[in-house]
Amino acid sequence: MRNKKDNKFDQEHFKSVTSKIHENSEISNEQLLKKFNSSLDGLNESQVKKNLSSYGNNDTKSGKEPHIIIQFCKAFINPFVFVLVIIAIISYLTGACWLFVPPSQQSWSQINIILFLIVVGGVIQFTQEYRSGKAARALENFVKNTCLVKRNTKDFEQIETKDLVVGDIVKIRTGDIVPADLKILECKDLLVSQSALTGESEPVEKLTINNSNSSEVGDYTNVCLLGTSVVSGTATAVVIGTGKNTYFGAMQASLQDADPETDFDKSVRQVSKMLLKFMFVMVPLVLVIDWYQTGSFLQSLIFAASLAVGLTPEMLPAIISENLAKGAVKMAKKKTVVKKINSIQNFGSIEILCTDKTGTLTDDHIRVEECIDTAGNTSDEVLRYAYINSSSQNGLQNVIDFAIMDCAKEKSIDKAADNSFIKLDELAFDFNRRRMSVLVEENNTPTLITKGAFEEMLSISKYVEMNGKLLEIDNKIISTLRKKINQLNLEGMRVIAVAKRQIDKTSAKLDDETEMTLIGFLGFLDPPKETTKEALEALEYYGVNVKILTGDNELVTKKVCSQVGFEITGILLGSEIAKMTDEQLAREALKANVFAKLNPLQKARIVRVLKNADKVVAFMGDGINDAIALKESDVGISVDTAVEIAKESADVILLEKDLMVLKEGIVEGRKVFANTTKYLKITASSNYGNSISVLMASIFLPFVPMLPLELLVQNLVYDITQLFIPWDNVDPELIAKPRKWDAKEISKMLIVFGPTNSIFDIACFVTMWFFFHATGTTAHSTALFQTGWFIEGVSNSIFVLYTLRTEKIPFLQSNPSWIFNLAIIGSQLIGWILPYTSAGRAMGMVYITPWYILYIFILMIILCLLVQGVKKLYIRSFGALL
Repeated sequence: MRNKKDNKFDQEHFKSVTSKIHENSEISNEQLLKKFNSSLDGLNESQVKKNLSSYGNNDTKSGKEPHIIIQFCKAFINPFVFVLVIIAIISYLTGACWLFVPPSQQSWSQINIILFLIVVGGVIQFTQEYRSGKAARALENFVKNTCLVKRNTKDFEQIETKDLVVGDIVKIRTGDIVPADLKILECKDLLVSQSALTGESEPVEKLTINNSNSSEVGDYTNVCLLGTSVVSGTATAVVIGTGKNTYFGAMQASLQDADPETDFDKSVRQVSKMLLKFMFVMVPLVLVIDWYQTGSFLQSLIFAASLAVGLTPEMLPAIISENLAKGAVKMAKKKTVVKKINSIQNFGSIEILCTDKTGTLTDDHIRVEECIDTAGNTSDEVLRYAYINSSSQNGLQNVIDFAIMDCAKEKSIDKAADNSFIKLDELAFDFNRRRMSVLVEENNTPTLITKGAFEEMLSISKYVEMNGKLLEIDNKIISTLRKKINQLNLEGMRVIAVAKRQIDKTSAKLDDETEMTLIGFLGFLDPPKETTKEALEALEYYGVNVKILTGDNELVTKKVCSQVGFEITGILLGSEIAKMTDEQLAREALKANVFAKLNPLQKARIVRVLKNADKVVAFMGDGINDAIALKESDVGISVDTAVEIAKESADVILLEKDLMVLKEGIVEGRKVFANTTKYLKITASSNYGNSISVLMASIFLPFVPMLPLELLVQNLVYDITQLFIPWDNVDPELIAKPRKWDAKEISKMLIVFGPTNSIFDIACFVTMWFFFHATGTTAHSTALFQTGWFIEGVSNSIFVLYTLRTEKIPFLQSNPSWIFNLAIIGSQLIGWILPYTSAGRAMGMVYITPWYILYIFILMIILCLLVQGVKKLYIRSFGALL
């Protein structure tokens, strides 16, 4: 928690940052560049170093990673160590302190063992957390955000955003995340979404001057703030603030909301609370009962404190962190990079995958298949105008533009076209108009050339060039044109229209896109991927329902779906969705699996209504128009070649845009999910069973049933074994379908298997009392009982872990990993051999007949058979175990 001094410092820093932004927005560009020793050509390398030293780097993180020594020390600050320290102090006062114990009777053995337990527990915690953190940091290197910067050169080049410094000259374009606080030097049709900072849903227009009277930094029209995103247009700007000295950096503590709590987080929290409640109820109860039975408050206090350690899930954070980190590393090897490590749980639970058609079902290598005039004849002139439009734009060029330029180059049209015009202006693409225009001078005549989606182009066209004649568009012509478009669509092609208009001006506005003349069409083909059919079959096998969300029309989408064997169960168009309520859309969206002619908001709306229908929904996209849906989904999936805003919005990044890669990632996510489930459910039931056993022993036995140190060692052996769960193999049945977290399932497991485990503890009590005469009448008989229960307790918890790690019956059909088997064998050997060692003697254990080991072995076989029977009934009643 921050103190008042910290808050005061934060407020002063925030005021300082906003004051500097205001100052920089008001002074002229020449003064600003001079202030930062920069120019329109950018900084030179020497000045980059000076500005980095003067103004700091472009990193908004709150602080450096704690030193390894500090991390090591923090690993010892937990309830487990706290209780051990108390027990060590009590043990010292009652067994080694010269004030209370004569030198001849002093014993340091218990204290040494407790100190050993403290060191081992702390080292385990530190090792797991350090490795998890190291793995998470390593994953950050897979995904790099970049921006366009000019440094002492005429050309802009890509550098990593973190390397920006104050004074850098940057270019931002449609789809970019603003990389720092910027003042605009030049811009064209620049619209910026500031919802991340201000909550405004509508994008705001940015200019080269500040025409706002507001004192709010977000309202300055000539400033773009770090973390906002470019909706449309382009701009050249100078960096005026980086890292912590940005508006976002100064406000980071209040702006960064915690990630929403996932089902997994809720389950972990609920299980932890449940176990802690047991501890707070059982520990005082056992203390009072045991004190009454034994008459020794001090001994009962130590035993109750040790029980608290046994019931506290102290290894829960370490094991879960290790499991998630290990899963993230394995997923990275499968070309799936996890940005937010907790999203692994949701990744494995995906029930519905919403994905675009382009690049997932198809090759994402669009080529020009047809180039025709409005009469249907092949036309290089249409290609030439399309080439001029695509090659001369400064905005975000896409695969359509690259395909046009490649085709023009193949036909040797590019060089002649480049020499035929002079660019004057442009109107950048946006998703409302669905078109873009350039104004060029050709033969001393300004000509506006526009290309875009057919319906949107038709809405701004008045004339058509057809068979050498200029005709006014009427219904008959529209019908003829639509037939041509439909024919191309049926062949699987995406179609855009090209139009032109001569205007008497040297600059263009959106109002100029009117009364245009359609001159022709280009048909683009994106062939299906070879792996798509196999990937779709694999996703279906793993219970993932794939839905196609695309901006293309339904005819093209149908053709592609038929080519990859994707069976369509229903199609919804954007125009139909616009008329539906959320309730209606939810019903239809669950039935349909193809959604065509969608805008970005409709994509996000579909994702939202599916989520509200209690489905775990993933969305896969890489475009600007996918960012809203990526944020809306349970798991946002993008690719490393995506635009910056898409990568920033995603939880998971694929290093290859392929459904097979996604399938591999889902399988790895489900393995992590399954192993985490094992730990949570088995730990909950085991701890509950132990609490029942201890309570029963405290009620009926006139002595402490197990020495505190023995209880602690038993708990440590079990914890060390559990640490190897993340390395365990996972049965195919556990990853064959999506599974969601449900705290009720954990409660059922606890209630059923807790008492089952306790039966064998009670059987051990009876055997030790009646057959081995460990009745507590002598010190040796008491120690014999305690040693016997220690051995049985270790075996019980480990065998239950072994049998409940799988749903297979018998459990021997499931093959654990070799490292998990080794951990099981090692823990059993420790439990059985320790009483015969000097360490065991120091803990208070006594020699026990080998016949008892045979008895325990037989008891464990019976336990396994009983647990298998209960497991069978459990699965039959509730449908699943894990």
